Amino acid sequence: MRKIYFIVFICSILFQSNTYSQTCRYLVWSDEFDVNGAPNQQNWGYDFGYIANNEFQVYVNSIDNARVENGVLVIEARKNTLGGWTSARLQTQNIHPFTYGRIEFRAKVPIGIGTWPALWMLGQSINSSGWPACGEIDIMEAVGKDPGVNHASLHTTSSSGNTVNTAITTVSNFSTAFHIYAVEWTDTKMDFYVDDLKYYTYSPSVKTAENWPFNNPFFIIMNVAMGGNWGSDPKYETGGLKNGIDPALTSVKMEIDYVRVYQTSAPQISGNKTVVENSTENYSVPDMPGVTYNWTVTGGAQIISGQGHNSIAIKWGSISGELSVALSQTCGNINTPSFPVKVTTSPLSDNYNIPNLDNLGNNLWQEVPTTGNTISFITTPDFQLNYNIQNAQYNPNILHPLTSINLTHYNYLSLNLKTDIANPPKILRLDLI
Repeated sequence: MRKIYFIVFICSILFQSNTYSQTCRYLVWSDEFDVNGAPNQQNWGYDFGYIANNEFQVYVNSIDNARVENGVLVIEARKNTLGGWTSARLQTQNIHPFTYGRIEFRAKVPIGIGTWPALWMLGQSINSSGWPACGEIDIMEAVGKDPGVNHASLHTTSSSGNTVNTAITTVSNFSTAFHIYAVEWTDTKMDFYVDDLKYYTYSPSVKTAENWPFNNPFFIIMNVAMGGNWGSDPKYETGGLKNGIDPALTSVKMEIDYVRVYQTSAPQISGNKTVVENSTENYSVPDMPGVTYNWTVTGGAQIISGQGHNSIAIKWGSISGELSVALSQTCGNINTPSFPVKVTTSPLSDNYNIPNLDNLGNNLWQEVPTTGNTISFITTPDFQLNYNIQNAQYNPNILHPLTSINLTHYNYLSLNLKTDIANPPKILRLDLI
């Protein structure tokens, strides 16, 4: 009897170690795809054209190929009358990059020989460091000629092309039912899951730039490719192209119910850090299921509405302060970092100065227009405004209107501040009124 009990106990431990860990996490970003129409441009950009891998489709920005309907995002590859294919590749590059966390997709994967759908991530540095040095994290990658087999892979300079760091798992009813595809990414390892069952861990014992470029920001990509080096089936290929797609296919769809990013650290507060006195401002953190919010403010500010929710309205007085929010959920509590807010004086006219005061409140600002300070202009190749401050000890206030100069075609305003090396000022300040 003892022997039977011992075996059952060990099996239980092994099963638990391969399921989704219950570390306390917070939802820091998501798209639930609840608004019909084109994907939210605040969350998603597009890639265009023929990208790589000898894929047969061209990526376009069209609602025919990427749209939200009935609570899901549909990415659809469509065959045109000439036999070619269009599709969509959505990404969050330069919009929502992330470093570490649990990234998960709830999705249905298309079926059909020649399809090559993927839910994955690329290093934000791809434009500067290139691929594969930037790193690639494939969370869900499949090809229609091998139905139901999901691949998780890591591409680095030590594992690209014929990928070494990869694993597979079989997913039943992958095209008719939603499944959750996820990676849990820390600074030491990556665990890959389907429906909260872990099937692959990547954690090199010695981490180098060649095998672990994963301590930097990455962005999310979702796409449906057709054909290509991996997706193409040779029995349908013609003309020496990687166009091996079932000729009976006219369109295929991948449906994504949501994309969510969870992290163990507290989310950042969003809102204005510089406000005008006596103004009312809104601040927020992501709306996270199962979390309660307790906001605190200092500096004489007053919470007008929203206490207990993820978004609040604060009326500021005349004193700068800071705010924070305590997040509570069943697995634990955490406070967000303090969020400092500077309160400025409201202007009473078109031109005004905030007084420069010493510690006793005395006004140190003096306007001394005849001290030899000069202004000169250079208009080629870029407009420049040059101050020549010869008597910095007077802390001059120079006001020079630019009404006679057309700045329409100038993107930048640069300033050269020249001071007496022997008697430099303690503070130089420029106010663009």
